[in-house]
Amino acid sequence: MQAAAPESCVPARWNGGPLEAARRSSLDPLFAAVLKEWYGTRSLDLLSGTPINCLLVPWSTQAEPKLEAEHRRILTSFIREAHGRGIAVVGVLYPGADPRGAAESAAKANLDGLALEGGAASDGRLLAELRKHWGMRPVIPLGGRDALRAEAGWTIWATEGGVPPRVRITSGDGAVMATTTSEPWIESNTWLVQALLAAGGSRPVWLGYTLAEPAIHDSVRAIADASIAGGRWIVSLDDRLQVGLWRRETQALAAWQAISAALRHFEQIQHARPLRPVSVLGIVRDPAFPYPEVAGEYLNLIHRRRIPFTVIERRSLTQGALVGLKAVLAVELAPPSDSERALLEGFAKAGGTLVAGPSWAPLKEGEDEFVTASLGSGELILCRQEICDPDSMAREMVDWIGAGNLPVRVFNAPSGLTRAWRAESGRSVLVHLVNYASSPSERVTVRVQGRFPQVRLMRPGAEAVNLKPDFSGSNTEVRVERLEVVASLLFEE
Repeated sequence: MQAAAPESCVPARWNGGPLEAARRSSLDPLFAAVLKEWYGTRSLDLLSGTPINCLLVPWSTQAEPKLEAEHRRILTSFIREAHGRGIAVVGVLYPGADPRGAAESAAKANLDGLALEGGAASDGRLLAELRKHWGMRPVIPLGGRDALRAEAGWTIWATEGGVPPRVRITSGDGAVMATTTSEPWIESNTWLVQALLAAGGSRPVWLGYTLAEPAIHDSVRAIADASIAGGRWIVSLDDRLQVGLWRRETQALAAWQAISAALRHFEQIQHARPLRPVSVLGIVRDPAFPYPEVAGEYLNLIHRRRIPFTVIERRSLTQGALVGLKAVLAVELAPPSDSERALLEGFAKAGGTLVAGPSWAPLKEGEDEFVTASLGSGELILCRQEICDPDSMAREMVDWIGAGNLPVRVFNAPSGLTRAWRAESGRSVLVHLVNYASSPSERVTVRVQGRFPQVRLMRPGAEAVNLKPDFSGSNTEVRVERLEVVASLLFEE
């Protein structure tokens, strides 16, 4: 991209103009007026001081050619002004768009890239025609995960998929319920980002789902939920916020400031430094596995159990990928090749725990869901069924690995999830905490393996503060008195 490299793009949907108005079936008159005037310096001024440097704008739909031409005329000057401010602009093509006309007009307007929304991302004919006239310039998918094929040549591994991060309400009065034997059901996309990063190789990962009339904390949580795994959520303005920002209303500006602070927080401490994930479990994924939804649930539910894992694509399963892991989940290898079998059996014999499916070895008839056997210094655990129950798998995994072997443990935060990263030097650990409930968590304790005499607490829009660590054997503990939405802890030797 001309104005910003793909890996450094911080994206936002910037919907406006006559094309956006035509896409809506009905519009509030006030919102319609804002859309009409949106592509000018007044909206660009909102980006001043924010990390946002990539805007996604409507470019082509099934609208009348005259309307599309007028829309692009308005955008041409806007694109020029955005480039002058170091901001990339990506045109969005919707199903039914004319790929040749869109590509030729995009090149003329000097767009930085094109994105294919919804079903357009999975339309092979549309993409092929687009490539004829757009070449290998950046194209980004914003459709279902079925569109994410390596041969498509996507610049960014993006999808419109994802769920609004939150705690699913389980009581009639809207309260979050948790007991000693169960925790609230958390909707999170962190596992999805990890899967997409592994599948996409070195390409950045974006999630493009939108929030319906979000509160301030909802947008901050969406940013955090993707960022703690190394991805980005495409910031999306709901109608009410967009009107409020245009009119410079106090409440809207406060929401915008919170969004900007959350983005800046993760751009400075997560995306700006070389980090590697802290993991004890490797989950081997095979794109040919016939039950992709079940495979996704393995990651989803294991993440909810706060077991730090690394996704290993089958093509990337090597000795180096297993270094530092306590366990490997390989049920998608059905069956394993001879080399895969030798590699993973060697891992178990050296003291690791290998969890595999029934194709690994024949099993006698029985009722136990999992069968355990010793293998050298480690264990081989076989699932009796071809499709292992994801909930049982996640629940048992904690015991198979051992709670004492988890590098990070969090107490008194039933609605919170974590993701930890280690600096390349190995001398510091960064732990992100995200609270998925609408109410804050109080007196949260975080325990990290290793002795770290310095611990800094960092939160969006606030000054970093030093916490007093307590040491218990080889572990370091600190307490966060109040967790609103997100907090990041830097443990340093």
